[in-house]
Amino acid sequence: MFDIDAYLDTIAIKEVSPPDALISRTVEQCGELLKRKEKDKKATQQIKKAVMIAVPAAALLLIGIFIGSQMNMFQGTAMNAASACFTVDINPSVCVNVDEQSIVTSLVGQNNDAQILVDKLDCVGDPAADAIYQIVEEAKDLGYIDEQNKYVLIGCFGVSDEDGTLGSLQEKLENSFGDMIDLLVVSGTLEEKTQADSLDVSAGLLKLSRMAQGVSIDNEDKVKDVVDELKDTYSAPALSVSETTGGLMLKWTSLDFEAMGYSGEVTCAIVAADTATEVKDYNAKILKSFTYQTGDTQKSSFKVTPENSGIHAGTMKFYGVYVKYGNIAKLVSNVVGANMPKAAAPSPKTSTTPTAAPTSTQTPKPQQNPDVTGHISGGAVVIQWRKDTSETLSGYKIVASKTNPNPRYPDDGYLKFITDKDTTSIKLYEGTGGLKANQSYYFSVTYLYKDGSTVAANAVQLTVPAKEKTPAETAAPPAEQTTAPTQAPPPSGDYASTSISGSMDGNTARLSWGQINDARFDGYKVVCSFTNSSPSYPNDGYVKWITDAGQTSCSVDMTKISGYAPEAVCYFAITALYDGHNVKKTGNTISLTMPAAPPAVPESQPYESTNVSGSMDGNTARLSWGQINDARFDGYKVVCSFTNSSPSYPNDGYLKWITDAGQTSCSVDMTGVDGYAPGATCHFAITVLYDGHNVKKTGNTVTLTMP
Repeated sequence: MFDIDAYLDTIAIKEVSPPDALISRTVEQCGELLKRKEKDKKATQQIKKAVMIAVPAAALLLIGIFIGSQMNMFQGTAMNAASACFTVDINPSVCVNVDEQSIVTSLVGQNNDAQILVDKLDCVGDPAADAIYQIVEEAKDLGYIDEQNKYVLIGCFGVSDEDGTLGSLQEKLENSFGDMIDLLVVSGTLEEKTQADSLDVSAGLLKLSRMAQGVSIDNEDKVKDVVDELKDTYSAPALSVSETTGGLMLKWTSLDFEAMGYSGEVTCAIVAADTATEVKDYNAKILKSFTYQTGDTQKSSFKVTPENSGIHAGTMKFYGVYVKYGNIAKLVSNVVGANMPKAAAPSPKTSTTPTAAPTSTQTPKPQQNPDVTGHISGGAVVIQWRKDTSETLSGYKIVASKTNPNPRYPDDGYLKFITDKDTTSIKLYEGTGGLKANQSYYFSVTYLYKDGSTVAANAVQLTVPAKEKTPAETAAPPAEQTTAPTQAPPPSGDYASTSISGSMDGNTARLSWGQINDARFDGYKVVCSFTNSSPSYPNDGYVKWITDAGQTSCSVDMTKISGYAPEAVCYFAITALYDGHNVKKTGNTISLTMPAAPPAVPESQPYESTNVSGSMDGNTARLSWGQINDARFDGYKVVCSFTNSSPSYPNDGYLKWITDAGQTSCSVDMTGVDGYAPGATCHFAITVLYDGHNVKKTGNTVTLTMP
């Protein structure tokens, strides 16, 4: 126990002869200060790392009278000026303050759980990506991440990410944790972070909550709470099932992205499970998945057969569709149950005339035992398999699992997708798809066919070796080497680059490139730069990391790229990675010009409202209005009321918040609007916001009657 009176005697403050009341208050305040310092040693350590100031003991003691009640302000913020920050929300909420080089200046626990976690870490001086990774890993070890709590929300505030911090972090988390976490990413400004601090809520959660209308949060909310509310904004398809020849036909409704006000990437997965609960809890087996952009044609049916699902005839299963909207929300459709029908008996022949046997249309399969073999060669695992020459073969999925002795795609994911049917071997290195050195895995190959069916081969168990060092990296000089030197890599000409092309669609870059068919292929890094006319990975970071060799196109929202400005020129390239990321080949560069900014508006120009019109389509209100072309424009608020014949924002709230001036229509499901009733009359208007929401202009009102 610290003896405050003995300490005062040591520094001889009592010889100053201050009034007894002052000494008493000093003792009391210092005692409180020391208790707080004992309670939070981590914060004190961070302050000492950031600033070393020599202060006389007596002066420090008296300063404590004034700062003792504000000690929390010093825990990683007051002494560490941050130019930007990341937030990490799991259940613990942690703020990672960084400097201009994305080096951590402090960690701040934003709730009690976070403080426990922060006390275990010492990340000051580390790169931001490493610190955030340690936070997630520690949260998992402390039990905050499990099957019921998988969301990890990363917020970036005032972060330019020119060094690719976010991309490298995402890749590292996905390689290490895989399906153990559902990673969400949001970005904002330091002003938004300041606003969140004033509301005593996590900036990341606040930003996430604003992706939908009417979602409010407090400092008790978890990521799952916010995501669950977001799911009320984003739609899941309605699923039905019917029996068809040779299987089951699943059909689902298309999604109205305009009504949701969403644009971007969507991933759909067709799933099956033994119980409806497993489907609803996202524990179902994925039968088929596909990804598309909101402007693309939507797939709305899938035939489930015993061949493409592994579900035997007569077996009862429950089916659903999982839909993921970018990094925003993951939803599940309604669940349907059905028995897999038995194959129909062949019809008897009616003609006695001998006929030539019809050509079989059944998907050719590899032999019963496709003979997957494997061995260790130098620093690589070598997997070999039997070649399939079938015309309907789509490719080979290379699969690995630490726990499943019979891994297969899609149940266990995949490391590589090889579409060249003549390729029958591959080298896998430490780091490929998250493989770790000195760990044992079961390796297999799943054969994929164009009708959606799959056949899994046998598995082999091998231990991944550590990467071999080159002679230059070894400590001993070449003359003293006693082992054979590492085999030289193939000549650089053996590794192919790929050519990129593209165009601008508004603020979206549409890119495409040639496919690479090489067993050593790891993935494509899509690279862009507003400053370097010859960008490449890793020097210029990357905006997309694609490991499917068959994916040869992508879209990039350029407004989210550092350096974006109207009419700016951006340079794009594809870097192909091979052999565990050890070989990188960058192809040609193209340049695309960003669209021009709207014409400047004289300050004297009046602020305009816009006129709305609309009609009912069943229970859906279809609304449209005139476009606003004004540099001061912030967005449209779509407003409605069943009680006020002249609704406006903010008095009557809003249904939708649209910031794209070119979007002049939307759809609203009125059954979800407060006050809806059959035959009721609803009044609609558009409020246009200008100049940082300081100016609001509401146009005409249109009245629609509910069916």
